[in-house]
Amino acid sequence: MKEVLDDNLMREKDQLIMIDKNRAVFTFERVSAAELAKNVNDIFIEKSYKLEQGSTEGGKYGKGNQVLRILFGAFAKRFCWETKIESNSTHTRFIFTKDAKGYAGGIIGVNQVNNEYKRMTDAFTLFHTTHQLKNN
Repeated sequence: MKEVLDDNLMREKDQLIMIDKNRAVFTFERVSAAELAKNVNDIFIEKSYKLEQGSTEGGKYGKGNQVLRILFGAFAKRFCWETKIESNSTHTRFIFTKDAKGYAGGIIGVNQVNNEYKRMTDAFTLFHTTHQLKNN
C-alpha cells in the first residue's frame, strides 16, 4: 500500500487503494454495493461508530459529542467520517472522507483526528486486502 500525504498527488487507474490526507478510496472487484456497504457498516460498528446520517451506501458515521468537543476542545473526543459507495459494471468503490478535521480541539484535536483516520484507513486496508485475497 502506498500512503499519499498530499491531495491529488497520485492518480493511477489501476490503483486499488488510494489514501490522501483527507480522503481514501478503496476499489473492490467482484463485490456488490450492498455487500460492501454491509461489510463497511460492520467495521464501523466494531470500532464503536454509529450511522448518524444517510444510509450505509452514503452517509456519515460518528462517535463522540460535537457540542462537548466545541466546549471542551481536545478533552472531548469527536470523530465523524463521510462515506460513499459507488458501483459500476467492473468495480465498486468505497470513498472514506474526513468530515471533521479536529480544529475545535486545537493542535491536540487535529492530531487525535489524524491518528483515528490512520487507524480507520488501516482497518479498511486490511479488509480490502483480505477481501481481494479471498476472491482471487
